[in-house]
Formats: sequence, structure tokens, C-alpha cells
Amino acid sequence: MDEFTAEDLETYTATVHPIELLGKRAYIRGLTLDGQEAIAKKFNQRDIEQETTAADLRFLLACVLCDSKGNLIFSDFEKGAQALNRLDHDDLLGLIESYNAANGQDIEAEKKPSETIQSVR
Repeated sequence: MDEFTAEDLETYTATVHPIELLGKRAYIRGLTLDGQEAIAKKFNQRDIEQETTAADLRFLLACVLCDSKGNLIFSDFEKGAQALNRLDHDDLLGLIESYNAANGQDIEAEKKPSETIQSVR
């Protein structure tokens, strides 16, 4: 195995997941550290029992929408979330499903164990 160098970072490209959005090719990537920090700050400002809102989901999507090279589309996640507010439900749902896939979250698989446990009781 070759030794890692700083030059390796210069050629690094994040893994992107192509999706269709508004009839065009868009991309979703995994969360960056800056994105994770922005989300943590947003959620730390509120009561832990408060449910996730549509605005929260739009903010999260603004943190992962990128170009084909993995560069984020929005540098200001709040403004990105506001821009995504214009999308209808179906477009946002597709983005959320793509986000889950890009970040290794299988919502259906997560539901199954709890359904199994409930059916056993």
C-alpha cells in the first residue's frame, strides 16, 4: 500500500450519488464535517424532545446537495434550506430518500426490528 501524502487530498473527490431533480442531474454526497457541525448547532439550540420539522429536513438537504465533483451547492445552509422550500413534496421526498441512501441509512430496515418486536409481544 502506498503512503498517504498531502497531494492525495488535492485529488480527493467525495462519493456522489446522482439523482434527478427538476428534470436535471443533481447530486447528493455524505455530510461534511462542516455540515455535521451546522446541524449539531441547529439542534443544540432547541428542546431535545422537539420533533424534526420539514424545515430541519430542508436544512439537512442543503448540507448535502452538491455538484458532480462533490462540491456543495450551498455555502450558506440556511439560505439553501429557504431555496429548497420552493420544492414540492415529491421532489423533497426523493431528495430525502437519496440522502438516506448516501449516508447508509435504510429506513425500511430500521423499521423492521421494531415491527418484529411489537408482533412478538
